[in-house]
Amino acid sequence: EECDSSNRYRIIGINEDNEVKLIKEESLGTITYGNDIDIDTSWPDSNIYKALNTDNNSFYNTLTNDIKDMIIEKDWYNARMYWSFFEQTSKDIEKMYKIETGQEKTTYYENVPVSEEGKEGVICNIVTKDLGHLNEKMCYVTKNEYAKSKKFNIGLMYIHDYYYSIQKGGYDCNYNSKNEAICMTSWILNNANEEWLLSTRGYANDYGIYSQYAITLKSVVSDKHYKSSLNYRPVFYISKDLSVIKGNGTVDEPFIIKK
Repeated sequence: EECDSSNRYRIIGINEDNEVKLIKEESLGTITYGNDIDIDTSWPDSNIYKALNTDNNSFYNTLTNDIKDMIIEKDWYNARMYWSFFEQTSKDIEKMYKIETGQEKTTYYENVPVSEEGKEGVICNIVTKDLGHLNEKMCYVTKNEYAKSKKFNIGLMYIHDYYYSIQKGGYDCNYNSKNEAICMTSWILNNANEEWLLSTRGYANDYGIYSQYAITLKSVVSDKHYKSSLNYRPVFYISKDLSVIKGNGTVDEPFIIKK
């Protein structure tokens, strides 16, 4: 029943099924999203997914069985959004929520081989790499699809989770919004500094570098290349079949729960 900050979780949402979503108050440390900035890395192949769910010493596998029994395996969605689409969607928090939970379509760029150049819908550009060195031509098509889901136990914070923590109804905190002062009032940040989020940009930026969305030092959302080493905090849903045996939900007297 000891509940210091390393063993404390915050409620960040209740879904349509009345299941409670928790985030660990403290970061597990820092980690790179992928091993290469030049290769598109899917969420199940990312270092974070493995560190949270599948490695022998992953966060989930090191939990006691009684705690594992409280956690629900859920469908988690990894929405891919190119930057201008993300900026636009940031101004409509309800739409962001629906996109990140697979209820509305997301728009993103998907790489295709250079041999596809000239075909309908294919756009090709010469991009620069490492701030000025010419890279080879890169080609892509625009996709409009629902975010794909995968069942697993432990995820990360969505962009909409962070936005909703700033004020009721959410708030636009993309990198270009100039709302840093308000965005820094989020109670969810807890001095974690730069922190990975679940949704991904999915296509290389203007320098040919693949990136994932994250909260930056200015407490706004931007994209960080895969080899950046950022904080990560486990997020998961708990069973409705639980009892509160102690506490009132405050920091001084947190809820102590058991199944």
